[in-house]
Amino acid sequence: MHNRVVVWGTGNAGRRALKGVIEHPELELVGVHAHSPDKVGRDAAELAGLTTPTGVLATSDVDALLDLRPDCVAYMAMGEFRPKEMTAEVCRILEAGIDVVSVSNASLVYPPSADRRIIDKLRAAAEQGGATMLTTGIDPGWSGDVLPLVLTALCERVDSITVSEVMDYGTYPDAELTGWAMGFGRRPEEDIPLLTPGAATGVWSPTVQLVADALGVELDGFEEELEYRLAPETFEVAMGTMAEGTIAAVRFAVKGMRGGRPVVTAVHCNRMRADNDPTAHAEMVAMRAAAAQLGDCRLDGCDLWVTLEPCAMCAGAIALSRIDALRFAAGPVGHRQRHGWAHHRCSRMRGFARHAGSCR
Repeated sequence: MHNRVVVWGTGNAGRRALKGVIEHPELELVGVHAHSPDKVGRDAAELAGLTTPTGVLATSDVDALLDLRPDCVAYMAMGEFRPKEMTAEVCRILEAGIDVVSVSNASLVYPPSADRRIIDKLRAAAEQGGATMLTTGIDPGWSGDVLPLVLTALCERVDSITVSEVMDYGTYPDAELTGWAMGFGRRPEEDIPLLTPGAATGVWSPTVQLVADALGVELDGFEEELEYRLAPETFEVAMGTMAEGTIAAVRFAVKGMRGGRPVVTAVHCNRMRADNDPTAHAEMVAMRAAAAQLGDCRLDGCDLWVTLEPCAMCAGAIALSRIDALRFAAGPVGHRQRHGWAHHRCSRMRGFARHAGSCR
């Protein structure tokens, strides 16, 4: 028996949700909601970038979609910057007795720390309709809370946690939300949501609070850092034109504080193209940030977690930094550090899940 799904929203996230639902063997797409008039009446496959028509046409008729009585609505419409509209739409769905899964309004990933006015309305609607709602995502979401909490199971002691997204957004075609909200291609004097004091904290502090609560750490409050870099010349990316003098990179941090120091921190370092630095591998960026935070080039007592085994350059830097342990998910076990030039050899572990399962 298939779960019958309506996808609500056909933007950057909605297109991917549509494709995922259409191609999933246990899901049946029964409806699509589109806000834009130019998308209404188009086949879901076309909106998802697929070639085989589904026969499901996008509509803006809310009553018609609710009358379909789907098992779930995948709500993908923008939420952070239209919270009243998002709340009203989701409440209608919940009151109709339909479950909701959403990536909209990322602060809702942790309801205890989200806006009480929104939470109270959503809870009342869910109780009225006997329905449920889950807000999730990659970040905020899985990479910012579930993954770091799993990794703490491998630690004897946790002094602080920093989750960093270091990403080249140049291939990310999301000018509607990411580009507009973070200010990419815009001038700093414009009205840019991310540059508003407290904006980043409003979105990412619930994730920070979730991690702190899960570890039993009582936070004193939050602090925020924000900086940006301007494009030195004009260049083209998937979002459009980055004109000279417009914002082409941002870095912000939301820090959960206790006793005058950050104990749980969410960091984003996002730019429109890769650094003009051949050494800016993820491992190098992480080690530089750790050294800056600790005020020491020797990273004794630190572990480094990566997806693939580091290259020879990064392996050399790991040896020089005196990192205690290198953990990576895939690749030949430590062949980079078997060479005689590595005067410091950290312990090595391949495969997160295998080793995580043995921890107590």
